[in-house]
Amino acid sequence: MKRQILISLLVSLSASGFAGAANLPLFGFSDVTQSGSDVYKQNELIVRFADPDAGARPPDGPAITGPWSTTTIRTMMSDSILAGAEVGKSYDDVTPGLAVVNLPEGTNILDALAWFNSSANVLYAEPNYKYKLFLVPNDPNYADQWALDNTGQTGGTPDADIDANDAWDITTGDPDIIIAIADTGIDYQHPDLAANMWVNAAEQNGAPGVDDDGNGYVDDIYGYDFAGAGSAVLGDGDSDPTDMWFHGTHVAGVAGAVGNNSEGIAGVCWNVKLMSLKVFADDYVTEPAAFASDAVEAIAYAVDNGADIVSLSWGGGGFSNFEEDIINYAWDNGVIIIAAAGNDAVNDLHFPAAYEHAIAVAATGTVSDNLASFSNFGTWVDICAPGTSILSTFPGNAYGTAGGTSMSTPMVAGGVALLLSQ
Repeated sequence: MKRQILISLLVSLSASGFAGAANLPLFGFSDVTQSGSDVYKQNELIVRFADPDAGARPPDGPAITGPWSTTTIRTMMSDSILAGAEVGKSYDDVTPGLAVVNLPEGTNILDALAWFNSSANVLYAEPNYKYKLFLVPNDPNYADQWALDNTGQTGGTPDADIDANDAWDITTGDPDIIIAIADTGIDYQHPDLAANMWVNAAEQNGAPGVDDDGNGYVDDIYGYDFAGAGSAVLGDGDSDPTDMWFHGTHVAGVAGAVGNNSEGIAGVCWNVKLMSLKVFADDYVTEPAAFASDAVEAIAYAVDNGADIVSLSWGGGGFSNFEEDIINYAWDNGVIIIAAAGNDAVNDLHFPAAYEHAIAVAATGTVSDNLASFSNFGTWVDICAPGTSILSTFPGNAYGTAGGTSMSTPMVAGGVALLLSQ
């Protein structure tokens, strides 16, 4: 499944581009391609016919007898140019003689254009071009999000980005898709995140202090704090997974900040649900550590409570059967694990990213679109995404930049959410 996801991602990315152009200078079509399904509609032409006067013979055959309708005459003319071609719909009220011609399945569009434009029965023929929206969100800081659409605004290489706006022309997400952010928590009241927060309705509408949905966690409305106040204290987790630092809120914004809401930034996936799973204790400023026990419990919670994707912007421990078992549990239940490759600038397996059933994400930089200087690398890495100077949400209604494979990981998570939405 890991490879299938990556193949799907690559197919989707390649489908967003155009094939190399084949020129037809005689007819003025410089952007028609041999396989340009993204440029024009397959097996159709827009044709303007040179209709004969009533009772007259078409200038270029075929012989027509009988009181045929205009559509039938045009179909007969089309069939004489290319066997099996027929008129589908006419637009004479727009322009006399204008119609859509349906071509036989598998017709080479370049050949059809040449044949129709060479006929004296045709004033012109052209592809039925496909247009796309130039969708750009109205979020005021979108222009600073170079990773989504790089115009060189930060001194980097134009188009060294993830082409998010091309994806948004297809889909901006689906609120039924859930990304679990296992991190330092999320500021779930942030105005650019609040509308996209996952909410456990049974607990939100239930009685305080009661496990209303029977999932083993009390009052887990936005997720759960598995780490608690102190990293050295066991079992002090609680129901409030709010972010007391910044990391988890930043990660959440990269993946799924609300887009096109005239507020702050746009996430990669505008419409999605963000589940807050806190696996770093509140004292991580002095002791920045998450423990496998909390992380494993959080991933299990995500799987058992409907998450589609789990984003893990941390790691560094060695191989753990315990940890691999929970990654496999997610895999077996159709949940996609996306994990950071690490920031040690080495080709060395980094867990949990290196487990077979996780997608390992390395980071690229802004200037040359090469691997970021800090990023881990190697054949065990599955995909790269921008990871330097990434603008996103901070707690307290704030915004700021941060870098690392921590930022690359939710970028991929947001992209996978778009794929699942589509």
